[in-house]
Amino acid sequence: MIILLLLVRIVVFALGAYLVFRACLSALRTFVLPRSAPDRFNRTTFIVVRQFFEWRSKRLQTYLERDRVMELYAPATILRWRKGHKLIETHEWIPPSNT
Repeated sequence: MIILLLLVRIVVFALGAYLVFRACLSALRTFVLPRSAPDRFNRTTFIVVRQFFEWRSKRLQTYLERDRVMELYAPATILRWRKGHKLIETHEWIPPSNT
């Protein structure tokens, strides 16, 4: 059981390190390059949130109602993106161990 727990922690650490690396690379590609290079990390975040907003706006009838929902798309995505980075940085998503 201890070996399994150790293996899970190693895998979770490797995944977290990969996500931090991708986030740093994404920031470099977005903000440092003279022309923003396309980045899969940012694109995936925005596509996932966009699908949620599209699903929500399908049920609405008028353009005004859809516009009211979609006006929150960019701010919500940026906040979600920032919250994801904060979870990665602080390891809040890892349950505490009882050892």
